[in-house]
Amino acid sequence: MSTLERMPFLAQNAVFRRLAEISDLNTLSKDELEKYGESIKMLRDTYATISYAQQEGHAEGMEEGMAKGLKEGMTKGLKEGMTKGLKEGMTKGLKEGMTKGLKEGMTKGLKEGRTLGEREALEKVAANLLRSGMTIEGVCAATGLDEGDVRRIWKAE
Repeated sequence: MSTLERMPFLAQNAVFRRLAEISDLNTLSKDELEKYGESIKMLRDTYATISYAQQEGHAEGMEEGMAKGLKEGMTKGLKEGMTKGLKEGMTKGLKEGMTKGLKEGMTKGLKEGRTLGEREALEKVAANLLRSGMTIEGVCAATGLDEGDVRRIWKAE
């Protein structure tokens, strides 16, 4: 800034005019404009890939977690219900056990599904970023995964 202040006014004006020309897309050469377009496309593609991978991973994780949680909840609820049902009556015990098991199963399934989905989404994003040429350190920074996990994903690719 001090150098700019020492410059004559006409020279300062030329500097600012050149900065304005550089920032104007119309002044870019055909090659520069193509490179700019490619970088914008790559940025949009990466964003779309990350967004899609997150949605897919979340959906898959939720589905797996729901199935696992429902199965575990049904098993646990049935066992508790049968024990209590024998003492208080088969009808009442089975109903209470199923209700409790479903509730616990759904809660656990949702939690596990969300965790699995988020992890799968991050791994898909990491794989996509690695395929696009990003460094392992960059992928770690972008996804929050540790270097060992990113290297494992890279070797699997």
